[in-house]
Amino acid sequence: MANVINQFNSYFEYTPLSPCSDETIVTRVLSLAPASSTRESIKCYLQSIEISKSGENPKYEAISYCWGDIADRESILCNDQEFSVTVSLASALRNFRDNHQTVILWADAICIDQENISERNAQVKVMAFIYKYAHQVLVWLGEASDTSKEAFETLEALEAKSVDVETTGKTPNLRFSVLHPHQGLPSQTQALRELLARPWFKRMWVVQEVAAGTDVTICCGRERINCTKFYRAAMFAYQSNVISRVSALDIVISLKVFFFRFVGDDYIHSLPRLLDLFCRQQSQDPRDKIFALYGLSLLDKYPLLRQNFEATGIVPDYKMSVQELYISVAFRSIIVSGSLDMLSMSLETGLTETNIPSWVPDFSRRKATEMAIGRYEDYQHFSSGQSLATPKLTGGCLMLAGYAFDTISELTAASPDFSELSLGTSAEELRAMGLAGLYGFIKMICAKALDTWSVLGEFDVLAMSQSSPGQSREDRFLEYYQTLVCLYQSDIGGLLEQKGLSVDEPEFLRRCRDWYAQRRMNRHFAMIPWPALRRKLTPLGVFLDAVSFLMTPVSRRNRMAVYHSEIKISGRRLARTKLGHLALVTQRAEVGDTIGLFKGGKVPLIVRPSESQPELWELRGDSYVHGIMKGEAWDEMRCVDFLFC
Repeated sequence: MANVINQFNSYFEYTPLSPCSDETIVTRVLSLAPASSTRESIKCYLQSIEISKSGENPKYEAISYCWGDIADRESILCNDQEFSVTVSLASALRNFRDNHQTVILWADAICIDQENISERNAQVKVMAFIYKYAHQVLVWLGEASDTSKEAFETLEALEAKSVDVETTGKTPNLRFSVLHPHQGLPSQTQALRELLARPWFKRMWVVQEVAAGTDVTICCGRERINCTKFYRAAMFAYQSNVISRVSALDIVISLKVFFFRFVGDDYIHSLPRLLDLFCRQQSQDPRDKIFALYGLSLLDKYPLLRQNFEATGIVPDYKMSVQELYISVAFRSIIVSGSLDMLSMSLETGLTETNIPSWVPDFSRRKATEMAIGRYEDYQHFSSGQSLATPKLTGGCLMLAGYAFDTISELTAASPDFSELSLGTSAEELRAMGLAGLYGFIKMICAKALDTWSVLGEFDVLAMSQSSPGQSREDRFLEYYQTLVCLYQSDIGGLLEQKGLSVDEPEFLRRCRDWYAQRRMNRHFAMIPWPALRRKLTPLGVFLDAVSFLMTPVSRRNRMAVYHSEIKISGRRLARTKLGHLALVTQRAEVGDTIGLFKGGKVPLIVRPSESQPELWELRGDSYVHGIMKGEAWDEMRCVDFLFC
């Protein structure tokens, strides 16, 4: 639900709802009048209903849809009064109404008085139950397109094939076994990609709506498919290599909305991980990045989610500003857990227009971050020993106990943010570009590859340069190998087992050596001391290494890819500290920044004094600092108070 105050219907008078109780939910539903043609005006009537959590309930269907552009609207008749709705909702109502009978529906934009803050708060708290007790949840993806029918036919065929594979135990191989022989696989791939690119899959609220619903149907124009069949088919397309791996990534990102319905909350061990998992989902109100997950915590099937929300005491309250809510969520998470994991999400500048402090994550951001704590819930790195955070909040400033351990002395450029790369372009799209467009596309891909390769050259040079007396080249390489995956060597075997990779740690190390050796020429050019000459020669080094790579046997290339897929460098820089440690830091880090150890921190934090208020500190992100991740440098006696603005 996009909670934007519905100023378009300020004249419409709602009959107030009775309060909800522990056992009864009170809401409104709309009775949608029948129409023999889609051209007829939309007419509906609102009525209040009571939903019992234990008894029989009135039959209604709940719509899950994307609001779309709130300025793009049309008028309907509601209770014989003119009522403004978005074009997207009007489209859904036209498609869901019957030719002869009245249809009972629930749609947030109409059934909730958007101007009444108290009512919005109350209805958001019970929204998961409204979807849970609906006879059916109707997911509206939008009107049909030229490819939507083929997409649904492909999904049906894929789902049938997945059942056959599951029943017979055959190994799925559909890459050359085209589902529609006369059209070919590329058109089906494109149809699927276009369907999964629809705005509904990017909404935050739909995570709750599809998870809570008992019977969920995906609708696009007149096409229909059961949600379970849809998910099975799309996952089968991904797992059986039906489409390219880049396009498959598009599928995985889009299917994240079904996470709780089909995966559950076993994966969710902390509030930071939960919020980061859904950071790409969008909401028109930044507060909904938090509130949209609250309702799920009330359902019995998500106990871990319930624990997270109950412990922090977070409930929907639209009287709170974005700044107040985000500060409250971050601070309460630290208080409850005794851990600073939440601060690892503070990798980007906050919402400047709402003046969010540097230590508070910007939950409204729309790209994933590569948190240094990413795997530590499994391997328990603890740079600050077993200490617990004891934070204090003073006027929006966070007080933590810790000390300055080291300083960044050398730093590479930042690796490209892989989460922003989108290379899933179909053959049809490439043909439609024309020569000029195709040239621009190839140029863009080459530029990204050049950036990545050149930055890796900088990484190699910094990591393998002499850091401390007596350290051998092999020692430096092992330090580099572990730093890039943010794990000690003793933990890497567990990672490989968890990921289901058929390699052990020694084999993984050999693949890293191959991966490193492949950049020989680029590494030599990266060592040129004159920046201007180095920039000119870097493309030549990349080209020579690329030629060498293409001449490498495919089996060896695949082995190298296994290591590259596990490195944690996206959007990060490699650093060397004054004490000689190798570290992965955020792209916001700079030479001279302080590496601090703080009570409750699993990882070191990058901090610096505030320019405007030198007595205060700013958080620049988290880090992996090799050699101190198991508490080797922790000394609680050195702790003093740091105040973060």
